[in-house]
Amino acid sequence: MDTMLDIPYDNVKHIELSISDNVKMALHNRINELFTDKPSAKNIELAKFCKVSRATVTDWRNGNTKTINGDNAFSVARFFGANPEWVQNGKGEKYQNQPCTGMINMPKVKGKVPLFSFAQVGNWSEADFNFLPATGCEMVDVKVEVKARTFAVLVSGDSMEPEFSANGDFVVVEPDLPYKHESYVLAKKDNDVFIRQVYNEGGDWLLKPCNKDYKPKPIEEYQIIGVIREKTKLY
Repeated sequence: MDTMLDIPYDNVKHIELSISDNVKMALHNRINELFTDKPSAKNIELAKFCKVSRATVTDWRNGNTKTINGDNAFSVARFFGANPEWVQNGKGEKYQNQPCTGMINMPKVKGKVPLFSFAQVGNWSEADFNFLPATGCEMVDVKVEVKARTFAVLVSGDSMEPEFSANGDFVVVEPDLPYKHESYVLAKKDNDVFIRQVYNEGGDWLLKPCNKDYKPKPIEEYQIIGVIREKTKLY
């Protein structure tokens, strides 16, 4: 009877390759393979292209993130010229000349909400936060659940770059959702409106910017308008 020692080396190698071909490649391996194919690509370039933080790309590459949503899968695929279905699910060819025939999990539009500017929100009184959309408001599609007071605001300023950009990004705000550690929120002080991330550091609640040129502030200095549920881009 043959033992493993009796099997020619080429056959053993073929067996190993056959086994590995049947194992679906993990997300971080797929992303890293794309970077290997395009050695000039940088994490920060992919982050800016996908409108995500550099930390998000790092999590994609080191295995901390196990899945990737449809929007980000399409963006990664466009950046590398790859097949979005392969990026998200590991299915099909990595690169293909034909249009993708499969379905990936793209979020569905769930409703429309009014879109405002930072300046408009800055001029609201507390009573105005119980508004109903006025006739003539620009309405935008959103992919999160829409409640009575859900609205969108066009991003302004550079204090939250690169996570939020003033180049067409808008965020969907939910006033009736409580914030928690690491929530992104829309905050107001006097007539100034900001996006910030909430941090609980040893019982001290802070609002932190992404841009290190700006300093964290105690949360009690601000009125929290609502929690950010979604980020989208206008073209």
